[in-house]
Amino acid sequence: MADQENKFEKAFNKLKDRIQFMVDKDKLSDKQMEFYNNVLSGLKEANEEQEGMIFDLQVQLHNKELELEKERRLHEGRIFKMEAIALMHGIIDINSWVNKPAQWCADEVVISKQTGSFILPAAFRDKNMNNLWKQLNNRGN
Repeated sequence: MADQENKFEKAFNKLKDRIQFMVDKDKLSDKQMEFYNNVLSGLKEANEEQEGMIFDLQVQLHNKELELEKERRLHEGRIFKMEAIALMHGIIDINSWVNKPAQWCADEVVISKQTGSFILPAAFRDKNMNNLWKQLNNRGN
């Protein structure tokens, strides 16, 4: 942005100096000088308007980035809570479920609902895991 602005300022000043040189040498009529002054004014206004628009867009972008960061933190918190809840309920194989495609998990839910069944957590399906879970939770066999 600063580099673009610098290029514009350089070009603008060169054009302005060239016009002034021609005025000083009496090579421009009053009508031509008025025309070039209007051109310079128009260029300056257009550049200022463009800079204002760029600034506004940068502010909007920054605000969107803040909103997205807030949403990201919210979702990370929800994920953390869901993992904690799963672990509290003995679903120690949560990572294997989380790594499955979303559609596969959704299909499993639909099938379980249709058949009136549910899938036991790995801690209850595997005897060793079941015993480990009981030990970790101070529960007897």
